[in-house]
Amino acid sequence: MSAPTGPLGPLRGAGAVNLRDLGGVRTSDGRRVRTGRLLRCDYPAFAEGAAGADVVARSGLRTVVDLRLEEEIGVECPPWTALGVDHRQVSLVSGRGDSWHAGYARYLVHRPRQVVEAVRLLMELPGPALFHCAAGKDRTGVVAALLLKALDVPDEQVTADYVRTAEVLPTIMARLLEHDYYQRILARTTLADQTPTEQNIGELLAHLAAAGGAERWLLEHGLPAETLAAFRRAMLE
Repeated sequence: MSAPTGPLGPLRGAGAVNLRDLGGVRTSDGRRVRTGRLLRCDYPAFAEGAAGADVVARSGLRTVVDLRLEEEIGVECPPWTALGVDHRQVSLVSGRGDSWHAGYARYLVHRPRQVVEAVRLLMELPGPALFHCAAGKDRTGVVAALLLKALDVPDEQVTADYVRTAEVLPTIMARLLEHDYYQRILARTTLADQTPTEQNIGELLAHLAAAGGAERWLLEHGLPAETLAAFRRAMLE
């Protein structure tokens, strides 16, 4: 297999465990989603340490949209400003209960404004841009699904992208549990609970379908139509 090109090349193997490009998939009408503009990731540890500046510079990364809470950012956060990267924060919470028991629709029901803000930023900001939470699974998965569905990517492709996190989840969980903060949060859950399944993302996709689709949901909750149109022009080959 050839080495990744674009921003993925320098970032792979530099502390990015759950990193992938949102592009490369096909839409329902056969068009290809462009690569090199939007990346999804777990906590971007590649930007830490002495080598972080070189890795980020070689990747061309320009913007990071951080979906974590203030408390999480206080636990760990790369020095984005010093690295020349625009760091934007849009904290996502599911609203009630936890998000790992097939509760992804809770983000849309209880925090639609924050969800749309994260999507809007990623649609409007110049790439390469990266969005992440702690594991790159729940909050990141919701935003990734909305971006892909806004481009009319079929459900099976969205699901395939989502469940890929299962391959690296044990490594992610081990890293998170090194921090007291995440030990407290994850104390009542298990690796099996956290493992992404088709059912998890299927619940979100079903909610979107019942709402008339991702495009309708986003527009009805404040996404400018011109932002969506420009995003499609930029992302579809």
